[in-house]
Amino acid sequence: MKRIALLLSAACFVVSAGGCAEYYHLQGLRKVKAMYDPAGRTMLIIPFKDPIFDYFESSEGCSIAVCAGDYIARHRITPVLYEGFFPEKVKAAYGEQKADFYEALKAAARAAESELVLVGQINEIHDGNPQDVGVIKGSMFISAQLYDMKADARPVWYMRREKIIYPEGLAYQAGVPATDMTRAELRHKMLVKAGETIGKAFRDHLEPIK
Repeated sequence: MKRIALLLSAACFVVSAGGCAEYYHLQGLRKVKAMYDPAGRTMLIIPFKDPIFDYFESSEGCSIAVCAGDYIARHRITPVLYEGFFPEKVKAAYGEQKADFYEALKAAARAAESELVLVGQINEIHDGNPQDVGVIKGSMFISAQLYDMKADARPVWYMRREKIIYPEGLAYQAGVPATDMTRAELRHKMLVKAGETIGKAFRDHLEPIK
């Protein structure tokens, strides 16, 4: 008990003397501020597009949108609607105005009764390097944009060509034995990480110091 009390006292001293930032740094973490505050407004997440399939058509783009929505909902960042949680009329409304991207966003937002619309793109995805022998690792480039429907679909936040790597850090440098992960599993983990990376843009959070 005495050892625990001393450790707690030391932690409190670090926080009071140097602030939370120094305490987190000692834990190998850094605090990252939200890039944009949705301010409690309902956000609609449209399934992402990829180099081949358009919005609402890409299965992998849908996975990223769902993972981003799950993260936002799980952390109670703001009310959010995404695949499986918005009515079918959202897709229909978007499709009717598809020729004009901004009008399509407005139509989807009206159908979902949302003030914010998040869209994104998978720019590239690589689920392993054929030259690697016995290991598997992958990377992905994504981008995303958030539009404010109350401001005539004005863009209020961008994520420009973010690189997603899995595995990363020391695990990435060493690679993962091919026998431990299939390429399908690797692809899924990258999609999950991509969605969570987008979700984190809307809340203060901690990240490992790289």
